[in-house]
Amino acid sequence: MGAKTTIAVLRERASGEHRVAATPETVKKFIGLGAAVRIEAGAGVGASISDDAFRAAGAEIVDTGAAQGADIVLGVQGPEVDLLAGANSGAWVAAALDPFGQRARVDAYAAAGLEALAMEFMPRITRAQSMDILSSQSNLAGYKAVIVAADIYGRAFPMMMTAAAMAASRQEANSSITSAGNDMRDRNDRTEAQQVFLSANSNKVEAGGDDSIGGYEDDENC
Repeated sequence: MGAKTTIAVLRERASGEHRVAATPETVKKFIGLGAAVRIEAGAGVGASISDDAFRAAGAEIVDTGAAQGADIVLGVQGPEVDLLAGANSGAWVAAALDPFGQRARVDAYAAAGLEALAMEFMPRITRAQSMDILSSQSNLAGYKAVIVAADIYGRAFPMMMTAAAMAASRQEANSSITSAGNDMRDRNDRTEAQQVFLSANSNKVEAGGDDSIGGYEDDENC
């Protein structure tokens, strides 16, 4: 029986980057598939995941040299090549690599004998949805943006409907349809943008919806 595949997860170095390329759940899945997982100490702190949580999932926690002997190195953003010292020849580096903006770094991977997998270039087809970092991270960023905006805005953010009266939502930031928002179809006080958005969705429902899933092409046509 061959040696186990070793997967390394590095601590992110980019300023303001709090994400981590693995969670205890994904660590368990990797181990269940027969891999060994090594995680740099503190990698999950910014994402509220402790070293103990990773250790409990079966990962090895190391202070230095996480990439030593690794067959696959996972990152959120592309790691600098010096952090990959000791990785096996031909090891995969899977992260958002920004190859157009960080060409020199990608060339350094090649010179070190590493295979660079730019996850932002993953084909957007149904079978690859679970690996589509652009859609998943954009979706999360959108939710976070609304939370941040609601915190900064000094008044009630959503449309509030009470027995006494209705306080309209902050229309400049309103781009969703709720059950209450559907009632606005019969009102004359919505904005032009809301009218266009509601009309487009009404036409979509009446036409039977879109055969694609979330804008992805159907596998049969790929």
